[in-house]
Amino acid sequence: MKSFLKNVFANIVAILIIGMFLLWVERSCQEIKQSAESEHMLNHFWGDVSYLVSEEKLGPGQIKIEGEYMYIWLSGAYGAWAPYYKQKTGKEPFDEHSIRKYLVDEPYFVKMDRIYFDNKGGGKSQRRAFVINIPAAPETVAEIAESIRSDTIKRLYRDWE
Repeated sequence: MKSFLKNVFANIVAILIIGMFLLWVERSCQEIKQSAESEHMLNHFWGDVSYLVSEEKLGPGQIKIEGEYMYIWLSGAYGAWAPYYKQKTGKEPFDEHSIRKYLVDEPYFVKMDRIYFDNKGGGKSQRRAFVINIPAAPETVAEIAESIRSDTIKRLYRDWE
């Protein structure tokens, strides 16, 4: 009888260990899936933002570059991006809150700050902006920053003439 109870106990312990292992595997897979989804979502977003900057649908009114930092007024950028994404894919765009959440979790995110952005009709408005460390960000973000810098230089030159 003692041997039987020992075997039953050993089997119960083995089942518990296997169950804990399966829970760990499930949690790990969910974390990997969530990480992949966030990277995928942000990659789509940054790629589209790059395109919208090149088409001058986004610019100094939503994105500002100072040194190694990019300031992005996400609500303003999202307002231009969401209709573009829907037209391009035929799908509903990712919601702004999800993009915000994933962006804050990225290692290149520095902080939130209040920054003055250009208004369409002239003047400036203070907006809440995400501060992005350009050297730590994906290459697409660096390309966006370079486009904004060169557009700013062109605009300053035009204004000077």
